[in-house]
Amino acid sequence: MLTLFLRHLDNYVGFDPRGVGQSGPSVDCFPGNPVAKAQLAPSFIRPVNSQDPISLSQEFAKAGAYGDWCSRVHSSPNSGAKYANTPAVAADMLNYAEKAAILKGEKKGDAKLWYYGLSYGTVLGATFATLFPERVGRIILDGVMDSEVYYTGKWDENVAQSDEAVGSFFTYCHLAGPDKCAVYSNSTELIKARLDSVIADVRKNPVQVSDPAFVEFPTIVTYEILNFVLLSVLYAPSQYFPMFAQIFADLERRNGSLIATVLPRAKATADSVGAMILCMDAVGRYNLSTPELWEAHVERVVAKSSYIGDSWASISLICRNLRITPPKSQQFNTLASANNTASPILFIGNTVDPVTPIKMARKMSGLFGGSKVLEVRGVGHCSISAFSTCTASYIQRYLADGSLPKEGTVCEPEGLPFGNGMGISL
Repeated sequence: MLTLFLRHLDNYVGFDPRGVGQSGPSVDCFPGNPVAKAQLAPSFIRPVNSQDPISLSQEFAKAGAYGDWCSRVHSSPNSGAKYANTPAVAADMLNYAEKAAILKGEKKGDAKLWYYGLSYGTVLGATFATLFPERVGRIILDGVMDSEVYYTGKWDENVAQSDEAVGSFFTYCHLAGPDKCAVYSNSTELIKARLDSVIADVRKNPVQVSDPAFVEFPTIVTYEILNFVLLSVLYAPSQYFPMFAQIFADLERRNGSLIATVLPRAKATADSVGAMILCMDAVGRYNLSTPELWEAHVERVVAKSSYIGDSWASISLICRNLRITPPKSQQFNTLASANNTASPILFIGNTVDPVTPIKMARKMSGLFGGSKVLEVRGVGHCSISAFSTCTASYIQRYLADGSLPKEGTVCEPEGLPFGNGMGISL
């Protein structure tokens, strides 16, 4: 997620970091050849099957070829891809804040950044606060990524709460009852057993889909696809758990029609702008140069999350042969931290976040003097996945006068998955 907001005069505007969306420079590895890019997507997917040595070896080879290809495409001195990195964008944000100050008739040197960043945007915000602590106006970081984990390129601690997030599906489904959850059973243990059985079945025997009402061509639903869909629904349980319950119920009957309609939106391809940027930020700090190192990495990630580790492990693999290096002046070689910032930072985290666990928000807050963590007792990625008027009120107060919640403040969400209401302990 690259949702970022900056204050401009009395309004808020969103922007794309360098290389993202319509902004330059281009980090596309297939410039002028969208057909080739589209052909790559279905064969170069993020999920692997950690129980299949062939899957692991093939993805290792594909990532190596991809890195060689992209490095060759951007080997020209005229390529600007190396400038699409996080420290450079942090400098862009300062430049923006200074230009906005000048428009308001203020001194350039007095400019302060007002910023709301989610997910990757929290790395960007923490990087800015480290480089320019005296320029922090109001900074809110929501769904907080541990910047140390990010810049080392490991991406292994992110899934520490992923299985807990999957467990919340069993809990909320059971509470919802048979009228609201398509896979309701008499206990959470039974629901879990059914999901585990479906996963094992699809891993061994992919489900075929041939109904033209659902697919444009004959399709199979593989374990890798199911795994990535499961990861995707964990980002916003209130929105997606009911649909996933129906997918799950259908797959029990070997019916893959519904999940097949979801696949075009899941975007499981490993070819992404985000991957390119994180690789340039990591600048080769994490070594996955051999099959043995790669397999050991997968084992570590899957040990942290048996449910979605297979979809997460390959994030770091993309970087193994990528040789696009930012200039030294744009490499971040320190711990993201600041004893003092001009205004304290507000960190926000859900009690259970599948890809940025709450412990990351607490760690990052401990590195920035005067900051506080606001916890939202919900499941999902970033507080927007568990909307709460309580959270909104603290954000409004912080923006208005810089006041922060007291240590240990927890907000309750307005509703829970399957429409279960409030008051459920996680």
